[in-house]
Amino acid sequence: MAWQVVLILISFTYHFISAQLHYSVPEELKQGSVIGNLAQDLGLKAKELSLRNFHIVLRGKMQYFGINLENGDLYVADRIDRELICGIKVSCLISFEAVIENPLHLYTIKVEIQDVNDNLPSFSKNVFEIVISESAVPGVHLALGHAQDPDIGTNSVQSYTISENNFFELEEKITADGIKFPELILEKALDREKQNMYELVLKAVDGGQPSKTGTVLINIRIHDANDNFPKFNKDTYKINVNENMPVGSLILQLNAVDDDEGTNAEIAYSLCDIPQSMYDLFAIDPINGSITVKGPIDYEDTDRYELTVEAKDGGELAAHCKVLIQVIDINDNTPEITITSLSKKFQRILLLIQ
Repeated sequence: MAWQVVLILISFTYHFISAQLHYSVPEELKQGSVIGNLAQDLGLKAKELSLRNFHIVLRGKMQYFGINLENGDLYVADRIDRELICGIKVSCLISFEAVIENPLHLYTIKVEIQDVNDNLPSFSKNVFEIVISESAVPGVHLALGHAQDPDIGTNSVQSYTISENNFFELEEKITADGIKFPELILEKALDREKQNMYELVLKAVDGGQPSKTGTVLINIRIHDANDNFPKFNKDTYKINVNENMPVGSLILQLNAVDDDEGTNAEIAYSLCDIPQSMYDLFAIDPINGSITVKGPIDYEDTDRYELTVEAKDGGELAAHCKVLIQVIDINDNTPEITITSLSKKFQRILLLIQ
């Protein structure tokens, strides 16, 4: 069995012992899978577990683990979905306590959940609609929406490919934090009178073994006018916000510019290619580009958000930028102490301390 286990033991007087035990297992293990033997790893005898009321105390509503009192095995009691539990956090830990009495021993058990490649890359839309002027010169970049993959590391999206064609090539734009954005590059001059529509298939590939893929259709319409794209002054904006900011607070003011005139220079802002839950937390004014807080931001839930903002002009030409939001923790949680069971001797010690 390849699980990793680390034991740290701290001993106090009056027969009270505290210890920490660490396991590392992959997500999506079958119910009943054995993670490790607590009795063996903690130096206990299996036959004394029931007699000394050995039990585990799980936090939260979900009971992910159970203990077999006959042999001391710690096993999976419910489905463990790393993405559901920890989202995009790199480190995912489930902590709980194990207690044995007479004398009292308290153990903290931490189970690190490793990511497995159990999610397909997916795009926010089934079809990307792109408009490009026939006067566009070769070399122009057309931004595309990037694929989402809840998995992390090499199991997330690693590369993109596009169907074979004579006019467009694909490049990958990598942001400072390593996220890859696909972009179309115009290779040859267009002639709307010869062909006014192109259909391409964009494929996102993750790095799992075996790899998983997701696809999206790209419809490219050739336009006679509007030959300037909106432009942001940055590709990526990085901002810090305090958790629990009041709803309606302004966190960033964006301003894209377009060199065209009239309706072709009128820019509409929107959020795109983000999880549905983030639309409940942030909003953008479609006219002035101001991003505000829409719902409660809690550092303990997530300490970092990534938004993609689209600026589209009246001729449906669009540009995109990235907004990286780092949540600053504030002291809004009181310490909690949970005592499951105390021997009479240890209770007398607490009374003396008080």
